[in-house]
Amino acid sequence: MIEREYFLGLSVFPGIGPKRFAILLGELGSAKNIWEASVADLKNIIGEKLALQFDIFKKDFDIGFYTKKLAQQRVTYITIEDKNYPSLLKKTTEPPFILYIAGDPTILFSPKALAVVGTRKITDYGMHVTKLLTSQLVEQNFVIVSGLAIGVDTVAHKTAIDCQGKTIAVLGCGVNICTPAENRGLYDIIQKKSGCIVSTFPLDQASFKGLFPARNSTIAGLSLGVLVTEGAQDSGALITAAKAKEFGRPVFSVPGPITSDLSKGTNKLLQEGAHAIVDIDGILEVLSIQKQAKTVAALSQNLSKEETEIVLLLKNGPLHFDQIVAKMGKDARSLGILLGLMEVKGIINQEGKLYRL
Repeated sequence: MIEREYFLGLSVFPGIGPKRFAILLGELGSAKNIWEASVADLKNIIGEKLALQFDIFKKDFDIGFYTKKLAQQRVTYITIEDKNYPSLLKKTTEPPFILYIAGDPTILFSPKALAVVGTRKITDYGMHVTKLLTSQLVEQNFVIVSGLAIGVDTVAHKTAIDCQGKTIAVLGCGVNICTPAENRGLYDIIQKKSGCIVSTFPLDQASFKGLFPARNSTIAGLSLGVLVTEGAQDSGALITAAKAKEFGRPVFSVPGPITSDLSKGTNKLLQEGAHAIVDIDGILEVLSIQKQAKTVAALSQNLSKEETEIVLLLKNGPLHFDQIVAKMGKDARSLGILLGLMEVKGIINQEGKLYRL
């Protein structure tokens, strides 16, 4: 076994997480030394019970079989000692010692990655603001990081894909397991075409509630900041926001109706000092990133004839919906659908009845 393979073996053993691994590495110097340490040596570091469990695990674990399984399922991995380990994640308080990746691993090295997270019980308001802000972020070449959960996560991933952007889905299970199952189509698109699936857990690890805090920590760690678009007071997204704060990363929150339970979490974040966001200008300002202007020439690439016509209409300034109807000569219903699709793609922005580039 080479050093990297010892990392694989240690990652499969359930008793060693980032904190315990860091302690072991500090005491023993390498993953190989950890693996080959005697029960007597290990019990002084991790306790006798865990040391005995690890000794039994090592005797049964077949690294050759496991590495072949990774290759068969086209899963790659990065250890914390590899040069290509994501720099943002490495700067966190307890970086995972291994990342499993299905899809394009180069997406992890984007200098502009932002987490977009929130409630599973998304409202129409939450859906609208998540689509709007995600499309604007993709327009500025951000990679969207989220957790593939139903609700805000799903909308964020889908919007990034619809806008021809890239996205990273961090799972609270093995990368070869799609959780939730209803997001199988989205899971396949991300790993085959639009980004990558990431996990700190070994292959075949089933999802359960206790794994999600680690998943949320990785989401925050891979990102320049965390944007929460909608969430209740007990939303798991608030754990992601808390981790971002712990890592010294900014937290962005969308104000919501004070009458909505699903905005109590985002409003609480604002009370605690999160940055209030109504468009991405506030995010760019906090991150000290220059906004890239949209040009008609750039926007007109890969657009339909009708989409190009709307872009040309809006190049001199915003127009009311009724004005666009009159100029285009289309019925209001079909035009409304077209404008909605263009907004999701990040081509135009809607402010009430006004549309602008």
